[in-house]
Amino acid sequence: GSSTIGTAQLAFVYGNSALCFHLGAMLGFLLLGFLFGSKIKSQGESTITRIVTNEYGVFVGTTASTLNCVGTFIAILSQMISATAVLAIIVPSMTYAESLIVTALLMFFYVLFGGTKAAGLVGLLKLVLLCTAMVTCGALALWLSGGFSAMFSEVETLSAQAGMDYLGLFNRGISTDLGSIFSVLVGIVSTQIYAQAY
Repeated sequence: GSSTIGTAQLAFVYGNSALCFHLGAMLGFLLLGFLFGSKIKSQGESTITRIVTNEYGVFVGTTASTLNCVGTFIAILSQMISATAVLAIIVPSMTYAESLIVTALLMFFYVLFGGTKAAGLVGLLKLVLLCTAMVTCGALALWLSGGFSAMFSEVETLSAQAGMDYLGLFNRGISTDLGSIFSVLVGIVSTQIYAQAY
C-alpha cells in the first residue's frame, strides 16, 4: 500500500524518478535470490537475527532485533497512513481519524485471524487485483489520452511547463535517486520477511 501510493505520488511529481524504487527492489530481489538467499538457507536458522546472534553474539543480536522492531513499527505506520488515504478517498464521508481507526482494527483482525499464514493467500489475491487494476487503468489512460503518441506529446508539454523532463530517471538529482535505489536494495536484502519467503 505505502509503496504503491508513494510511488504514484513520486511519479506524479517527478516522473520516471519513481522507477528508482522499482529498480532498487528488482536488484534487491535478484541479490537475495541468487546470492544471499542460499547463504541464509544454509545457516539452518529461521530468522536473520538468529544468524547475526550466532555469528556476533547476544548484544549484536539484541541490537539487530531492536532495530528490526523499530523498522517494523515504521513500516506499519506507513501502511496505516496509505490505507487511511485510500479509505478517505473510497468513503469520502469518513474522516481521517475514523479511517485510521478502521485501518488499525482491520490490521488487528488480520493478525488475530491468521497473520503471516493468511498473508500468502491475501498476497496472491492482492497481486491479481493489482495487476488487473494496472492493466485496466493503463489501457484506460491510453484510450482517454488518444494513444501513445498523444500521451507522450502531453508529457512533453508538461515537461516544458515544469522545466523538468518527466521521462528522465534522475529528476530529483543523481545522488538522491541513486540513494533511493541503494536504500531499497539494502532494505530488501536485509528484511526478514523477504528472507523468510526464500
